[in-house]
Amino acid sequence: MNKFFHHTTVKFSILLIVAAAAYLTIFRNGFVIDDRYFILDWPITREWSNVEQILTGANPESQQGVYRPVRGVLYMAYYHLWGTNPWWYHLHSVVVHLGTTALVFALIRILLKNLQHAESSAFFAALVFALHPIHTESITYIAASMEMVGVMWFFAAMYCYVRRQSIWMIV
Repeated sequence: MNKFFHHTTVKFSILLIVAAAAYLTIFRNGFVIDDRYFILDWPITREWSNVEQILTGANPESQQGVYRPVRGVLYMAYYHLWGTNPWWYHLHSVVVHLGTTALVFALIRILLKNLQHAESSAFFAALVFALHPIHTESITYIAASMEMVGVMWFFAAMYCYVRRQSIWMIV
């Protein structure tokens, strides 16, 4: 059993299963608070011809003064893929969280590669990241989950940086 746990694939699989299991109950949730403004009541996301408005700063009426065009374009794309079914938006949140958790594991594993227990340390650090209660709002609340997309891209860029893959880091 002990040798079984030493395989990277096993640790990685356990990490993702535990991280996903922690948020399985969100799939029963509907839209709350700002979700209504961004998904249900924002007509600009209904037509691709409005993408220019989003890129120039359009937001729902209640969210004026915030420039987040990537979030707006994602809402537009997701509306065209999933409509107003909250299940798919929650799936997006969980998948982004799993991707971010995987990147934390990979990044720490590289940063600690010269230590004796680097992989185990990376596993436990990523497990703490995956299960830390501070992520609850950003995963379960759809409008807040868009912020995690930025976190995931940050960790992806950092991973490329430490791997000396400059071109991918820029992308």
